[in-house]
Amino acid sequence: MRNSESLKIAIVLGLLVIPLLFVSLYSYHHAPRIPFADQMLGSLRIAIKSYDGDLQFQDLWKQHNEHRIFFTRLVTAVLARTSHWNLRLEASLSIVLAVANLVFFALLLPRPRNRLSLFLLVPIAYLVLPLRLWGIWQNSFLNQHLFVVFFLLLGLLSLQKLPRGLAVLAVTAFWCFCATISVGTGLLAWPVVGSILVLRRDRQTKEILIWAVLTCLSITIYFHNFILKGHDPTDGSLGDKLIYALTFLGNPFVESGSQWIPVATFWGLSGLVTWSLCWCRILQLKPQRWSSLMWIAPGVFAIGAALLATISRSYIGSHQALISRYVVYSSLLWISLVFAVAQLLQVEPKTASRRWLKFSIIATSVVLSFFYIHSNYSSWREPSSISQDLENCFLHYPETGDFSCLIGLHEIFHPQSEDASRRKNLLRRVRQLKQRRLTIFSEINEETSPSMPLSTPPTPMPTRGSPTMEIVSIIRESPMCIR
Repeated sequence: MRNSESLKIAIVLGLLVIPLLFVSLYSYHHAPRIPFADQMLGSLRIAIKSYDGDLQFQDLWKQHNEHRIFFTRLVTAVLARTSHWNLRLEASLSIVLAVANLVFFALLLPRPRNRLSLFLLVPIAYLVLPLRLWGIWQNSFLNQHLFVVFFLLLGLLSLQKLPRGLAVLAVTAFWCFCATISVGTGLLAWPVVGSILVLRRDRQTKEILIWAVLTCLSITIYFHNFILKGHDPTDGSLGDKLIYALTFLGNPFVESGSQWIPVATFWGLSGLVTWSLCWCRILQLKPQRWSSLMWIAPGVFAIGAALLATISRSYIGSHQALISRYVVYSSLLWISLVFAVAQLLQVEPKTASRRWLKFSIIATSVVLSFFYIHSNYSSWREPSSISQDLENCFLHYPETGDFSCLIGLHEIFHPQSEDASRRKNLLRRVRQLKQRRLTIFSEINEETSPSMPLSTPPTPMPTRGSPTMEIVSIIRESPMCIR
């Protein structure tokens, strides 16, 4: 019996290692050595100031587009001081964050952790560590989205593990505030935890009111001196917005590209309806334990993230809902659904409806697995965002100032771009990176000072018969000369 249990644990651990192995290999081959995309404008200044010892709290707190990305900038600041801002190391920290999130999900599983709970970790691991997140595994600047989930799960663990009281609310509020200043989507942590407090059967009005006050205080701090840069949320039809939100939720099982919008919309609608029905049924069947109720939170967060993205980004088009980084949030709906289905199989009476439920789960899981494998295989073939030529161009950019080959780094490098002043400011900062040997510049040998010629002229050889040659001959013939 013990050998059988050990074998099952070994199988589960082996299955958990597979996604981690593929993600690590992908990041190793594709993580760049130079900054790109928003990292060009959002992190260079932080790295330089941190290296020079001039970094201030306001630099970390400063608004980036519609977000505050405090912890992403903090990671950059620390690595600038400790590793010359090694971007591949920063990318590996994103994998560490994802693994930590998986560990938190494992700790959230209700006790006793039976065989079913153990096997639940397998689909959760494949949703937390998918290759479909290739954008995050390439661009370490996007670790902000992993930070949001990291702090949200810490808040849920605080509620689940610590004794009930105001101190627990304070600890949970701290983690929710950390999620808030990770990226703007983290604001959803407050209503998500609030919904858990309301759904609790032994809820207390005092706790709910305190949480409402803390939520308002956090929002006030976040938006203090904040400049709203988002698009008009009234743009676009209601139908377009609905398709965008459903496409967002079905993102994990398709590729990026407009041709996949119908498939993603179908899976998003299916997941949303199934998630709603399962949790309604679970709450009706019997009073839920506090530890089980926590698993509704990831689903609520995913739905909120889809609505928030719809309000702020749907004007671009539904294809934008398929970008890889959104998988961090949309996967939370499916993780919550996996737990809900497992719970429903445990509490549903043994009737004909349960047999149909089992059949539906097996059939849907098989079909979803094929879509998941296809989307991840396509992501494995996704080329690196930074080519060797682009890296070489970046290396010579401080001397040449020629941005014609840097189009892949940021939109301001396009010839038709009118951001000449921003390019000039960026050139100055890239030169500062080189002077301080940050990012890829730390990997090259010390170069000759700009005031010196690039190559040393050859020393002229003395001619035969010259005074210098006579001296050389005398030295060679001397018995003290070392042969």
